[in-house]
Amino acid sequence: MASIGKWPSLGRLRVDLDSDWSNLKGEIEGELAYVRVNAGLKSVAGHPDYDHRVIVSILVNDVRDDGMPSTKEELEAIDAVEDVYRQTLQLGQESLLAAVVTTNGRRDLIFYTSDAQQAIHKFENDLQPLAETHQVEFMVHPDEGWDLYHDFI
Repeated sequence: MASIGKWPSLGRLRVDLDSDWSNLKGEIEGELAYVRVNAGLKSVAGHPDYDHRVIVSILVNDVRDDGMPSTKEELEAIDAVEDVYRQTLQLGQESLLAAVVTTNGRRDLIFYTSDAQQAIHKFENDLQPLAETHQVEFMVHPDEGWDLYHDFI
């Protein structure tokens, strides 16, 4: 899909992907949740080229009763898996990490992508073979209005 009107071209978005994050704590479906939302994406939320939501779910191996990682080592391991997915999927601004939700024994990385098929290809061929420490699930859904992102922002 080609960018039109007010939207910058793919790969040329003027967004800060790393430093403008909001941290939230609350409950999702009655479970403790920690949420990080990329406030730096507000200006591009709804960009017509990023019309699919990708959710990468990293399952926590060692979970406390409240659904959070039980040790510092487990948290660091999940952070490392997150970093690999973030670096791979955001390459060239193909996908943008919009939110991170840790709740109920999992960490969900919520991306918006300009190429759902390529994101699936990267998962199946580049990322899934690297999954040595944690089980990872991968889902893609249409979300032209960035509805899930707007639920958090």
